[in-house]
Amino acid sequence: CYVRLFINNDEGIASPLYESCYEFENAPMMGEAALKMKKRFASKGLSMENRIHEPPDHLAVELEYLFFLLQDGCVGPDDNSAALFAAKTMLPWVMVFNQRLKIATEDCRFYFFASEILVWLLRLISNKEALD
Repeated sequence: CYVRLFINNDEGIASPLYESCYEFENAPMMGEAALKMKKRFASKGLSMENRIHEPPDHLAVELEYLFFLLQDGCVGPDDNSAALFAAKTMLPWVMVFNQRLKIATEDCRFYFFASEILVWLLRLISNKEALD
């Protein structure tokens, strides 16, 4: 199921794990979203090139960056705020990812349910500043 949904499928991958793939219809990997993530890493003095062999806009990498922002206490009105990163960067494409999984996972609902939890979590983080 994982391979069919995220790696390789004769009909095409239903839900790519890369933000760049959601920039426009049939968008390729390593688009503008990947470049923005590289800049975000650099602005925080972070580097992942030697340890992680995925593009910087991979879902797991973006989640790790969000964790870093939350752990580091990055709040406020700038683009490096955890709430703004969750709301403006992650939530829009993860919601599309979630809806694609809803359609593509008739026989394997685990990934859809996991993405539902992720959408809920991103919404919660997005509203963090309103809760403070």
